[in-house]
Amino acid sequence: MKYKAVIFDLFGTLVKNSPLNESNEVARQMAAEVGASQEEFLALWNKAFDDRMMGTLKNCQSCVAHICRQLGVQPHEGQIEGAAGLRLRMTHDEMSSTREGAVEVLSELRMKGYKTGLISNCSMEAANIWTGTVIAPLIDAAVLSALEGMKKPDHRIFRTSVNRLAVSPEECLYVADVWTWSSPRLKMPVWNP
Repeated sequence: MKYKAVIFDLFGTLVKNSPLNESNEVARQMAAEVGASQEEFLALWNKAFDDRMMGTLKNCQSCVAHICRQLGVQPHEGQIEGAAGLRLRMTHDEMSSTREGAVEVLSELRMKGYKTGLISNCSMEAANIWTGTVIAPLIDAAVLSALEGMKKPDHRIFRTSVNRLAVSPEECLYVADVWTWSSPRLKMPVWNP
């Protein structure tokens, strides 16, 4: 069967994905900004991953405040904004660092008549930055976990993508880095570049 659509993962596939040690260092800096224990803050930041990816915590500020409450730390609003700003800068840097060849590949696919989709486990801050990226106009249907309230590997997020592209799963190729998932229930082939 001829493919009609190509669906991409975002982080590590189309844009940079910061190494874990860099991400952890930013969380430690956030902790210092609000006067919390760096290791305790980092542990709770990582524990809140699913809530951040599913949009339960509506923005970075609410996540910082949530962690501070758990730690019994009472930062003022400026400290919360400062801590959130550190994470927002990192996320902006990631989203702005398009991988080499990504724009060209997306442009070529669209020029050849393929539909293009995106499925990403991402926080609300990444979802808010998405529309301002250079690749957003090259994607026909972006399905972002924080906006959908579900994340990979939930088969529903894959189903949402193919429905928005108006194609069957068998007509799609899913392109992702090695750290992402496909949905065997949908029989969507995966290509790891």
